[in-house]
Amino acid sequence: MLEKFDGSKSKRVYDIITGDESWFCYYDPKTKRQSQVWVTSNDPHPTKVRRQRSVGKHMFAIFFMKSGFNTIIPLENGKTVTAKWYANEYLTQVLKQVEKHRRLNGLLIHHDNAPAHRAALTMEYLVTQHVKLMGHPAYSPDLSPCDFWLFPKIKEQLRGKNF
Repeated sequence: MLEKFDGSKSKRVYDIITGDESWFCYYDPKTKRQSQVWVTSNDPHPTKVRRQRSVGKHMFAIFFMKSGFNTIIPLENGKTVTAKWYANEYLTQVLKQVEKHRRLNGLLIHHDNAPAHRAALTMEYLVTQHVKLMGHPAYSPDLSPCDFWLFPKIKEQLRGKNF
């Protein structure tokens, strides 16, 4: 892939759009590392009340490109990603946003191998829109920017906050 895009020097990297879905808890307590404080040897150690992660959570689907975020869509409460929703609602909104700035011809979409992403309905929709699919090796979250970069960064910023 690096050869194909000339080590990210090629303008073709602007043709790639990537996305995924993730659960976000309404409250996620800070990690031990996030709540560390410096104290002198004379100061008492602060007490930390152990908090539980909230039961409530919401799933968000996010797509972005090198030029920035494209689409962030919350799923309805209790809903999960299905091929029908992914192809007919989500990808439709994503591609409408892309079309505001460029043509779809030559667009490369990258997502993981989730069942909704690989379903026949999804593949048919991408073909009708003239969008090509980038391959994603099985069990390789290290190749998905959402898994190794975006979602951990967002969740780190949300820790200790209610939403």
